Amino acid sequence: MRLEHEQLGLPWGSAAERSDRLGEGLAILTSMLARPVTEFEGRHYRAQGLPNLPRPVQSPRPPVHVGGMSPTFTLPLVARYADVWNVPTYGLADWASARRRLDRECESVGRDPAEVATSLEAVLVVAPDDAALAEARARAARRFGSARWGLEAGGFVGTPAAVVDRIGRLAEAGVSLLVFFTHDRADPRTLELMGEAVLPQLP
Repeated sequence: MRLEHEQLGLPWGSAAERSDRLGEGLAILTSMLARPVTEFEGRHYRAQGLPNLPRPVQSPRPPVHVGGMSPTFTLPLVARYADVWNVPTYGLADWASARRRLDRECESVGRDPAEVATSLEAVLVVAPDDAALAEARARAARRFGSARWGLEAGGFVGTPAAVVDRIGRLAEAGVSLLVFFTHDRADPRTLELMGEAVLPQLP
């Protein structure tokens, strides 16, 4: 987000420059999670005798998530450094073809594509019945109607049974993690519906 960079006094730069900085940051981070001491010399960052103690308890490390869709900048970084590729809402229409490209990127760096899990961010519109669903969908369209939210391209819209079915189909396609933006910004009633009618039906 350009505004966030400006508020923090961080350089914005081109997409290539931002990607380069991210790549160096990921190189340092993954080194720290794998080694007691990290040495790194890059164009943007330098680490000399950088310790990471105590060591992580997760084995082999806490999972590293990298989100984005750019075939030029993001997917090569995902292939090299990430444990989880996060598909943002704006990429839901094209995530399957982007995943195939990511698999090729993994193979180009000698990595098994199966080592990189896929997660999706999506708008969730769930309601107990069709009558309530119509109102919830209209509310979601007002709040998340722009294309960047991917409501039409890949939102989860329906009764609990429909949402369970959609999650199951995506799991079969290789999606292992979902990050939801609820249509009502996590109203407790929606969370209760998810907890009582959706989650118990998932494997």
